[in-house]
Amino acid sequence: MWKLKVGAETVGGEGGGQWLKSVNNRLGRQVWEFHPETGTPEELQQIEDTRKAFWNHRFERRHSSDLLMRIQVLGAYEWSGNNPLSPEVWLCPYSLPFHPGRMWCHCRMVYLPMSYLYGKRFVGPITPTIRSLRKELYTVPYHEVDWNNARNLHAKEDLYHQHPMVRDILWSLHYVYEPVFTRWPAKELRESALKTVMQHIHYEDENTRYLCIGPVNKVLNMLCCWAEDPNSEAFKLHLPSIPDYLWIAEDGMMMQDSYSIKLSGTDFKIIPISSRLPLSYLKQSQFGLASLEFGYNGSQAWDTSFAIQAIVSTNLVEKYGPTLRKAHQYIKDSQVLEDCPGDLNFWYRHISKGAWPFSTADHGWPISDCTAEVLKAALLLSKLPAETVGVSLDIKHFFDAVNVTLSLQNDDGGFATYELTRSYEWLELINPAETFGDIVIDYPYVECTSAAIQALALFKKL
Repeated sequence: MWKLKVGAETVGGEGGGQWLKSVNNRLGRQVWEFHPETGTPEELQQIEDTRKAFWNHRFERRHSSDLLMRIQVLGAYEWSGNNPLSPEVWLCPYSLPFHPGRMWCHCRMVYLPMSYLYGKRFVGPITPTIRSLRKELYTVPYHEVDWNNARNLHAKEDLYHQHPMVRDILWSLHYVYEPVFTRWPAKELRESALKTVMQHIHYEDENTRYLCIGPVNKVLNMLCCWAEDPNSEAFKLHLPSIPDYLWIAEDGMMMQDSYSIKLSGTDFKIIPISSRLPLSYLKQSQFGLASLEFGYNGSQAWDTSFAIQAIVSTNLVEKYGPTLRKAHQYIKDSQVLEDCPGDLNFWYRHISKGAWPFSTADHGWPISDCTAEVLKAALLLSKLPAETVGVSLDIKHFFDAVNVTLSLQNDDGGFATYELTRSYEWLELINPAETFGDIVIDYPYVECTSAAIQALALFKKL
C-alpha cells in the first residue's frame, strides 16, 4: 500500500513542488506515498482495527507535559497549567552560563519555539470540536479544573527526570513573574523577546530548508510560523517537508523519533533517552539487544559511510564497484560546502563548512562523528582506482572536513556531538524536561572522540 520515492521523484503531489527547498536537487530525500488501492482486504482491515484499538484505549494513560503543551495550543488545556517557558531568557547576555545559546542544540531548538508559544499564549480557534474535547478529556467541568495543580501531574512512567528542588523554586517564581510581563510596560519587553525568538526560528528554518534539526522542532517551528501569520510564505514552505519525517516500519507509519530506544528480546520497552546516547549503552541488557531510533529526516550519510567502510574492508571492491561509485558520489554531494550566513555568534551556531550531517545536505547540521565517519570513507575511497569508485573528493574539501573536525574538540580533548560544550553540567538542575535527562548541554562522548581521532589519523596518511 506504500510506495517509497527517492530524490527528485519526490517532487510533485505530496512533494510540494515550488515550495520544496533544496541545495542539491533533493538528493537523498525519501518520502512514502500511500496507495490504498494496492492493499489487500486483510491489510485494510488491519488499519481499521488499529484505529479502533487507539480509540477504545485513548483514556487509559496520562501523558507527559509535551502533550499538555500541544493541547494548550489546540485550546483544550489552559496555559496556566504549564510550567514556565519564558522567552525573555533569550534577551539575557550570552555571558550568563544559563543562556539558551549555551544549550545542546536539540534542547535549544525545541525550547526556542516552545518559549514563543508560551510567551504568546497562543491558542487556536475554539470550535465546537474543541468544546467537545474539553468535555471529554476531563473528569470535572473544564472551568473547574485546578490548573495550578495540573502543572505537576504526570504519568509516573513518563517522569524519567525527577524535579530538582532548584528547578521547582525557579518555576514557582512564575506566580510573580508572569502577571508582570502580561501588562505594560513589561509587556513591551515580552514583545521584544518574541520578535527575537521568531528571528531565530526563521533562521533555523531557512538554513535547514525547512526540515529543522529534528521532527519535534520542525512541527513546533511550523506552528509558530502559522501563529505569526497563517498566510505567510514561511508556513507554506514548511508544509511540503512534513513527509520527510514519516517512515513506514514493520509496525506501521511512524514519525522518525530521536528520543527513544527500543530494546528487543523477551520484553519490549521504550525508554526515553537523549537522542545522542553513547553507543556503549547498546549492550546486552535485561531486555535483550538494543536498537536506537534517531530523529532526523533519515540516516543516509551515516549509513552510506559505514556501508563504504564495510565493503572496502572485505576486499570485494571490484565486485561492488558500482555500489561504491554511487555511494562515493552521494557523500561528495552531501558535504556541507558553506557556513551558515551571518554572524554565527549571534545565531549561536558553530562553523559547518566541510562537515557532513546525519542525513542529507539539505538538513545541514554538522555532527562530529558523522563528519568523521564519512571522512574516513572518503579517504579510503581516495586510495582506490578512480575507474572503479569514481573521482576522489577534492583535496580542499578534505581540508575543510579536517578543519571543522578539529574545531569541535573541547578543551578537555573530547568531542561532543554538534558543537563545543558551552556550559556546565550543573545546568541539568534546571532541565525543563521531565522525560529526558542529560540534555541541557552538549556532552563529550567516547564514540565521537574515537571517530574523530581515527579520521584524523587516516588523513595524516593521505
